[in-house]
Amino acid sequence: MSENNSFEGTIIVTCAVMRKEMERLEEEGFLDADAVLFTTAGNHEKPWDMERELPEKLKEAAEKSKRIIVALGKKCYFNTNTPEKTIDDLIRETGIEAVRVDADDCIDMLSDKQMRRETEEKRTVYWITPGWMLERESIFGDWDQGKANETFPRHEAALLLDALDFFNDIAMTSPEILLEFGDWMQIPVEPVAVTMQRLKKQLLDALGKTNG
Repeated sequence: MSENNSFEGTIIVTCAVMRKEMERLEEEGFLDADAVLFTTAGNHEKPWDMERELPEKLKEAAEKSKRIIVALGKKCYFNTNTPEKTIDDLIRETGIEAVRVDADDCIDMLSDKQMRRETEEKRTVYWITPGWMLERESIFGDWDQGKANETFPRHEAALLLDALDFFNDIAMTSPEILLEFGDWMQIPVEPVAVTMQRLKKQLLDALGKTNG
């Protein structure tokens, strides 16, 4: 990695849903940040937890570095009690300088909007990532089967954005996880191969802004 693209001296704050992708970027040598801090998966469902956790993680990051990237999307926080308040407002209120990636959510970090639109013109689908399966208890732990029945079956399939060959790995090692997850959703889970180029670009763009 060139010096200009090095994340050395930077702290990344992101969601536990993105843990596997971040670990892969570290393994590949792309991401050499001083630390990656994770908020709990599913905070988009629990805005009060995001209001508590994100400032905590930013404070922890600020104690280690002045360069902070927040890899959370603008749709990762919404509180119906204060609908005008954004995730960027949460960041600003801390008084900590941080640059957020230009993304809507974890789905948008991994997949091109046009690809999703073209897919959705042909099928009614529910987008997920490996983290949605791995962090199922955190994301869907408060859901009863009734809510699942109301949400998922109106879609033809759950499309898993897979930059890690996760689907094939889990199909070989723990196929029961795939089957159980699909049974719970009452729709098939299908892999969609993607790369992490979009995520890499978003991180690099944010890095450039931290460098001023």
